[in-house]
Amino acid sequence: MIVIRVWLDVAPEHLVAFREHAVAEGVASRTLDGCEAYGFHEGLGTPGRVLLYEEWTDFAAFERYKASAAFADNAKKLMPMLAGKPDSAYYDGRRFEAPG
Repeated sequence: MIVIRVWLDVAPEHLVAFREHAVAEGVASRTLDGCEAYGFHEGLGTPGRVLLYEEWTDFAAFERYKASAAFADNAKKLMPMLAGKPDSAYYDGRRFEAPG
């Protein structure tokens, strides 16, 4: 599994529209092949500071999503609402756990 973390700073004038878009985008993305989790989370006490958290079965599933029309459409709607560039990081989804 791959975990993706994206920090987004939403421009104040677009916050209401962004929240509406995030709800629809989250629902749609969770239906995609290989998507295990996909959701937007707004910072407590920091309106407009948003975490996009994603889990995909593997990197190939995420790459298929990135190459899709759904990804391009999301970016086309989302990017004008932001106050800066997204900050993304990718993680191995396996947890460090004690043996046994």
